[in-house]
Amino acid sequence: MTLSLAALKNRLDAFSMKRKLFFIVLLCTTIISLGGLLGLLVVSRANNRLLYQAIAEHLSYASKEISDRLETIEKMSTMIIEDQEMQSNLAILADDERLDKISDASKKLYSLVNSYYRNFKDSGVQFISVYGDTYTTYSNRVWSDKEDQAVLDHVLARARQADGAPVWVGEKGVFLGRLIRRQTYPQWLEEVGTQLISVDLSQVMKTSIVETSFFKERAYLIFNGDSLLYGSSFLKEEELASFKERITDSYGLIREGGHHYFYVRKTIPSMQWDYICLVLYDDIVRTIKLFQLLFSALLVFSVVLSALLGHRLINSLLRHLDVLLRKMASFGKDSTSVVELGPEYSDRKDEMGQLHRQFDKMANEIHHLIEVNYRSQILSKEAQIRALEYQINPHFLYNTLESINWRAKAAGITTISVMVESLGALLRETLNQKDTVHTLGKELSIVQYYMNIQQLRFEDRLEFRNEIGEQYLSLTLPKLVLQPLVENAVKYSVESNTEGCTIILSAEVEGSILSLLVKNTGSQFPENLLEDLEAKRYTPHGLGIGLLNIKERLELTYGSQFRFSCQNCEDYAVARIALPYEETGTC
Repeated sequence: MTLSLAALKNRLDAFSMKRKLFFIVLLCTTIISLGGLLGLLVVSRANNRLLYQAIAEHLSYASKEISDRLETIEKMSTMIIEDQEMQSNLAILADDERLDKISDASKKLYSLVNSYYRNFKDSGVQFISVYGDTYTTYSNRVWSDKEDQAVLDHVLARARQADGAPVWVGEKGVFLGRLIRRQTYPQWLEEVGTQLISVDLSQVMKTSIVETSFFKERAYLIFNGDSLLYGSSFLKEEELASFKERITDSYGLIREGGHHYFYVRKTIPSMQWDYICLVLYDDIVRTIKLFQLLFSALLVFSVVLSALLGHRLINSLLRHLDVLLRKMASFGKDSTSVVELGPEYSDRKDEMGQLHRQFDKMANEIHHLIEVNYRSQILSKEAQIRALEYQINPHFLYNTLESINWRAKAAGITTISVMVESLGALLRETLNQKDTVHTLGKELSIVQYYMNIQQLRFEDRLEFRNEIGEQYLSLTLPKLVLQPLVENAVKYSVESNTEGCTIILSAEVEGSILSLLVKNTGSQFPENLLEDLEAKRYTPHGLGIGLLNIKERLELTYGSQFRFSCQNCEDYAVARIALPYEETGTC
């Protein structure tokens, strides 16, 4: 795996600048596109969830209405039990033996039962029957005879077992059975009859369902266990049981027979029956898929367009670099003349203009020096003079180090590459005379360049840790105050003995004071070092000049608002710089 990654890195390093920039553009475009696609998926799922919940709430309204209708029928059964006229007639039929009284009570009971039926038939009551020991009063004898007598007997038996509580039975229909007891003294709570109410579930559903144009094809299913009590559906009967087994959540999507359905599952509270509503969801699924397809096509089009535009823009940018490379190649073959190629770059303010002007300036200077050398120096001294000339131009030094760096990378010699790259960056920063103040982040980068070189030099003997948090990197401070402290730590620890050394950079905040600490093992500061250096009681050997220089520059920048100390703490020599600090990250 390591070899393959190294080979891939070498192959990428060998790519031309044009290919690298094009790869970067394509990679960024792809990442942005994938991020947009991921964001769309997250938003779509959130929107779908809200849509599902809204549809589920709309469709769930019917389950509450069904429960309310059934509770109304249950209240009607209570009204029948508590009806005084009903109680008195039932008592006559149970106790009186006079035929005229029994006949009159039977007629009144029939009238009462039919009165309740007429008042509540719109609520879904199909028929009402009142059973006694020797009689049965029907509101609709025809409907009662159509029912399975075994089912009716089962309902009556369940009602007697419930001892006056309402009993709902869902078996080949929906029935409510309830025992009727006396409510008069002295036969209080004595059984005088049993009422049986047949519920037309189709009528209940018809009055409970709110029609909407949003979903034209809907199916409503009511199950009592595995028994289907009601089915109003555009589906086949053999598919209904499959839905009952597969639907377990309160709402969601399900696919059956090549179609998508949105379902809502509820429980009718008073009966504990399962209520399922299904709506055909194919149109919405097609719309969502069409939207996803259009978005994907737009995404692919955007990536292709970005790649084409990126390729065109990169070519327009790098053609100036090609001109510079041709000028360099031509000058390398014949350094006695400067070749003019391409457009004029004297007025360009961008980096390409600066590169061309710097190269033209360097080429002209070299050309001039060559002419002077040939006229005034002998050939034996040419190499020495040219070396001195190269030292005058720091750009040549940086370019040379950069060339070594790229050649080391191309050869896979990472240690040389890191050391050369760090040395070039360190020289660039230390030789820069323009900036006297910069950020802590910049200072730490200089320290890291220096430590890259020293760690490659001393290998396992030198350990370096930067524990300064990112929140402090934007604060400003004088240039080169930490790097000399780190350099002293290396010099007086690892360079002076064969033992290992650990150097740690850290930061501490106490109130409005930020302390920057440089700690190292392997050496100790002399007692009262700074005081002795200032009083010249201690002869510096490289160390003192750097410490006094740091202290003087801090004093010029912060006046009396800073502290600089060198102390020994346990196994560490600790150099501490305390500066004023605000939460905004400025000093």
